Amino acid sequence: MLILPFTWLYDEILLGLLNGAAPAPSLLYVLLFTLSDSLLVYTILVAFERRFRTAAVLSLLTALYFTIESVVKSSFSMYFTPLSLLSGAANVAGQYGNELARGFGTGIGRMILFSLPVIAASIFRLVKKKSASGPARETEHSRGFIERTAFILILSVLVHYGTSVAVLHSPYAPVYGAQFNFNEATETLGLTTATRLSFCYEYFANPHDGFSTGKPSEGEPVADEVLQEPSESVSAAPEGTAGEEQGKANEDALKASETLKEPMITDETDAAAEETAAEEEPAFNVMDIDFTAEELQDNAASLSAYLASQEPSLKNSYTGIFEGKNLILICAESYCDAFILPELTPTLWRLSHNGIYFSDFYQPSWGGSTTTGELSLIEGLDSNAGVDAVSGIAGNNHYFTMGNQLQRLGYFSLAFHNGSHTFYHRNKSHTHLGYDAYFACGQHLDFFCGHNYPTDTEMFEGTLPAYIGHEPFSVYYMTVSGHAPYEKSSPLVKKYYDTVNEICGDAFYEKTKYYICYQMELENALTSMVNMLEEAGIADNTVIVMTGDHYPYGLGSGKTWKNDRDYIDDLIKADDALYWNEDKSGLIIWSGALEGELKPYVCEVSDPVSSLDILPTVSNLFGLEFDSRLLPGRDVFAENTEPLVFWNNRSWITEEGKYDTRKRVFYPDEEGTGAELTPEQLAETNALVEDKILMCGQIMKLDYYGLAFGPDDSEDRQEEIWTLLQQEAAERGHYEKTEDTSGADHGA
Repeated sequence: MLILPFTWLYDEILLGLLNGAAPAPSLLYVLLFTLSDSLLVYTILVAFERRFRTAAVLSLLTALYFTIESVVKSSFSMYFTPLSLLSGAANVAGQYGNELARGFGTGIGRMILFSLPVIAASIFRLVKKKSASGPARETEHSRGFIERTAFILILSVLVHYGTSVAVLHSPYAPVYGAQFNFNEATETLGLTTATRLSFCYEYFANPHDGFSTGKPSEGEPVADEVLQEPSESVSAAPEGTAGEEQGKANEDALKASETLKEPMITDETDAAAEETAAEEEPAFNVMDIDFTAEELQDNAASLSAYLASQEPSLKNSYTGIFEGKNLILICAESYCDAFILPELTPTLWRLSHNGIYFSDFYQPSWGGSTTTGELSLIEGLDSNAGVDAVSGIAGNNHYFTMGNQLQRLGYFSLAFHNGSHTFYHRNKSHTHLGYDAYFACGQHLDFFCGHNYPTDTEMFEGTLPAYIGHEPFSVYYMTVSGHAPYEKSSPLVKKYYDTVNEICGDAFYEKTKYYICYQMELENALTSMVNMLEEAGIADNTVIVMTGDHYPYGLGSGKTWKNDRDYIDDLIKADDALYWNEDKSGLIIWSGALEGELKPYVCEVSDPVSSLDILPTVSNLFGLEFDSRLLPGRDVFAENTEPLVFWNNRSWITEEGKYDTRKRVFYPDEEGTGAELTPEQLAETNALVEDKILMCGQIMKLDYYGLAFGPDDSEDRQEEIWTLLQQEAAERGHYEKTEDTSGADHGA
């Protein structure tokens, strides 16, 4: 029967060796928690007459679970929660069927490794049974049986209690409690403990939840004046500073340019306007929200108190420069701008460098691949919910998405994806995100693009006529052409390799150049989009915002991707692939107007910026009414906000440097002061990060926007919009008016 505890301990250690999961300092917690949990299960199993057989079956199931998680980790650089594995199994098989097939051989080998204890115990038991003189017989109530079982039960409870108390007073307390994250918990405390906590926190309240700031006094509501008014200590936005013009298509000019926080003053009139604005009462991006309202106090008192204590961001000279313009929001599969060159990718270079350029931008790995990247871009929140990050909150009020904010202003809104319409359950979630209709493979997209699995170019070219005559419009794209695996046999490699090889030469390994070929399809698609916007005369009235969903994990090492080394560091040209290097991505904010009337606003933002900052920044650029206190990110142009990029494992980047929570090491910014932070400063930033992570989780779990603004009143206009677009396309003569015939469930 002790085969069960032994197998669990063995599997935890093996998982750490195979995937680099548990760091040495936390190994003791891994072993103690696993021992106590396995012994507790042991005391339950002793009630069965065939105790060994039951324990052996459970051990094999444990080995299978560890094998799956190990393969998932090696393939996607993260562990998936059990609920994500269960609810997303069919979708994962649909999207990642080929990748999983590649990992099948590895999985078999690992399954054997994880099963070695039960295999060895079974062989030993069989040999012993055959060598016995008489038939083997299990005695249910052998001498001292009850005493031994009671002792083991008490021991498991005591070990579990003692370990829980110890870990809650250790540096690992946040990940065990208030800031629980499945991937981080698995790496730190073991898969067994992470699984137990995942189910407990999913179905029961997390007893460790708590903010470090904004706590109301016990039994007292927070005062109205504290909740409703910004701090008087906030000063007015300073005058704009002149800076060197951006947007020149050469790298030397870009590097020489200054980082701008305000547009350039071009004449005396503008200077006078700036001076007058500075003397006025400072304006904030804040809404009239009564945090003491009964609905908020009864259901989310601590979160309301925390949000009320936050300083709202100041409006600034970038506020409203895009007011009334069209928006095209793009989440580009595995996009990273490390390969952009003016001679290789002229359109990407143009959009990046003739717009608002972010030279230190990150799309953190939130632990759920594409869907968590989408969540951070669309919702401005981070999630620990893995592949259910968006679909799990589909019924919430998504009040601050750009889709919903613009839809409330009467914008015509559509969402597109050139992959399966059901993957990540987007067909159930995206019409709630502020889009009148959602089109994807299996849901009308073949009508626009000609076949069931269009490239990015085909999707952009085929769908743009559907909305180009409906200004103002708000459009969202999730692309797929950049998806791994990056293989020589791919049509995209055959199409673009000669160009990539000619320009890049020996600067990258072959596998990395294959990845660049895949991203060249995005370059081609954007070229078509910009040309069509300019031909229609609306480029100046349209804003393109684009970033990636996650780093290109298909370049990582492992048999799943047929890689003999980690090619990520080759792409990003870093000494290592630490998450702040591999997650350094790209963000484009461009409008034709930035090459014309709004050219003074072209600038480089060199502060650390993350995907959580996109929503508040773009909301401010469009001059929308939003409450900056209810979003964890910041408007990068607000003078009273400080840069903060964080991961849900609680690592972070500020202007002062980078903090690695796994190593508990701070790396000062060499280009800044280079000064070490004091323990008090580190603790303060750690608490700030933990509060923001908790804030995101509670906003989604409690449907806080629904509590504050009422239920989501969006309508499903899918069929109405579909009929309208069919009629318009038939009138243009671009397409025949036919029924949608695409039924295949393509992955993307």
